[in-house]
Amino acid sequence: MKNLYYKLKISHKLFLICVAFGMPIAMLLYFLVLGYNKDIEFAQNETKGNEILVPLINIVTNIQEYHRCVSVNNFNGGKVDDKISDIENQIDKFFEELIEKYNRNNIDSLKTEFEPIYIQNHWNELKAKIYNVNHNELEALFSDFLRKCMMLNRHIGDEFYLILDPDLDSYYLMDISLLVLPELSKKLFEAIQLYEDYIFAPNDSLFQSNILLYDINIIENDYIDRIKRGLQISLKSDKLFYKEDEFLQKKLPEEFKKIDVELKKFLRILREYKNIGQNEDFSIEAYNETNQILFKTISDFWLATNSSLHSLLNTRIEYYKTQRTIALSVSVGVLLLAALLVFYIARRITKPLKFATQLASDIASGNIYQAIENIENSPYYLRNLMVCFRDKHYLLKDEIIMLICSIKSMSINLDSLLKQVHKSGNNVSNAAFKISSSTHELEVTVAEQAASASEANATVKEISKTAQNLASTMNTVAKMADNTSRVANSVLSSITSIKSTMQNISDASLDINSKLININEKTANINQVITTITKVANQTNLLSLNAAIEAEKAGKYGAGFAVVALEIRRLADQTAVATLEIEEMIRDMQNAVNDGVVSVETFAKQTNASSHESVKISDELITLIEQTTELQPKIAVVNTSMQNQSEAASQIKEAMQQLSSAAAQTRDSLLELNNASDKLSNTVEELNYEVERFKISDK
Repeated sequence: MKNLYYKLKISHKLFLICVAFGMPIAMLLYFLVLGYNKDIEFAQNETKGNEILVPLINIVTNIQEYHRCVSVNNFNGGKVDDKISDIENQIDKFFEELIEKYNRNNIDSLKTEFEPIYIQNHWNELKAKIYNVNHNELEALFSDFLRKCMMLNRHIGDEFYLILDPDLDSYYLMDISLLVLPELSKKLFEAIQLYEDYIFAPNDSLFQSNILLYDINIIENDYIDRIKRGLQISLKSDKLFYKEDEFLQKKLPEEFKKIDVELKKFLRILREYKNIGQNEDFSIEAYNETNQILFKTISDFWLATNSSLHSLLNTRIEYYKTQRTIALSVSVGVLLLAALLVFYIARRITKPLKFATQLASDIASGNIYQAIENIENSPYYLRNLMVCFRDKHYLLKDEIIMLICSIKSMSINLDSLLKQVHKSGNNVSNAAFKISSSTHELEVTVAEQAASASEANATVKEISKTAQNLASTMNTVAKMADNTSRVANSVLSSITSIKSTMQNISDASLDINSKLININEKTANINQVITTITKVANQTNLLSLNAAIEAEKAGKYGAGFAVVALEIRRLADQTAVATLEIEEMIRDMQNAVNDGVVSVETFAKQTNASSHESVKISDELITLIEQTTELQPKIAVVNTSMQNQSEAASQIKEAMQQLSSAAAQTRDSLLELNNASDKLSNTVEELNYEVERFKISDK
């Protein structure tokens, strides 16, 4: 891998650097586009689910009208059969549309009883039974069918993740479309069933009356408020996301006002169910018309909400696609700009570097003159940059220009150096020839001097040998006397040190004895203090007992004081115990000090006796040493005389040897000088040959 790296050109390496920096940008771009694609896919999935809901909404709203017509038909004896047939045909078409859209989107889920095909089967069963069952069974069939439609509505919302919408405007519209309006329709259906039961089969059931009133209150105070609040948040949030949706901002509030008016109007009719017999203005036709208008209004509002959702989702998809396109365009543009910048920089690096490489090749091949000529005839921009580089005002820091300037200076200096070397080589060659001639003449003279020195050196050697033997004998005697004197002085010094040490030991033992006696006296004083502390502890214990008695007399007011008294008594007991332990330790200390005093006194007596004995021995040794040292000066005088004679002979011998060695060294030096001059001549010739290999200027 390392060898492969060095096989690449600078431009290729710069390209690899560009790729290395571009890869993270490409990865970031990939994940950014992937995120936009997921957002687009999520919004498209929501759009599919929202489209499937359209026929289902129509089925739910038409089933309400179908129920009303069936109820009226049963009450009036078959006067609206044609209208019922028309509604059935419409619902059949909506079922076909629902199943087609449902299957087209290939929902991958487990088959349940809420699949459109199963609900269509239930619808066919309902159509077949409307004339063959009683009123209660028919109402149960309608309720069950409506419940399954609501479950299918929830199932579609779950399958297409509609309730997980990320934007507030569409989220609250999803809540209205998927949850509030289906629940409102179901609750209205239940209220209408109770109301119509009372109309067509009057009774005084308090339970049904309470349920009807409860449903009316829930519709008025819960569902309407939820729709209103969700619509307000959607309208407000729509201004914050992407762009304002005109249909949502204008059409939907108008539809809500209609449903609000019609619903309140219909709820007032439901509240007056008990006064139907007394109300002369009430008629089934007016009730049916109001009912029909209400469900038509609900259907319009529901479909308008669905349309708004569809518009918001399409706007979001377009926004994500636009952002994805912008991200791709900007990223590709930045990458292209970076590639162009790298190409420009690479050209600005490789061209001067190639020029510097050519200069280095010329210098390496010895063509200094060609290198200087190339620098002088370099491209204009390089000459301009080199001039600016030398001018400190421009503050140029380009390393390649610095390298070219350095090569230029090196070429000029090398050219000058080679000229000087060639000139100096000629001078050295002439000087070496002169030195060689002179050394041959000196070599003959030095050979004659060396022969005379050798004869004188042999005679001096005999004299020096005799003097050295005699001096060696006297030197041995002097060393023995000197060693004897040194040993005596050492013994004397040791005896003096022993006397001083014995005296110090005696003084120290006396001092230790006095200090131990002082410690014994101090411990006696400590015993007095401990006795005082013991008395104080006993007195504190007695006071705490009295305090406890007084606290007991005080009853509940003295409870706190009793606790304090108990703690004081416990502290006094602990003090007494600690005092006893300290007293025991002091007693042991006094016994140890007394034993130490006796031992130190015995040691002091033995030390004094040893000191007197050592003084006596040292006096006798001093006398012996003084007698021994009197012989050393006499032996030293004799030894000095012999040493002087031996040194004189040695000096004569050394002088002759030096003379002989000097003659030999002079002869050898002349030979080496002669060889060196020959080598110098050869070296100068080789140097001139090497210098001639370089092509330099003639100036």
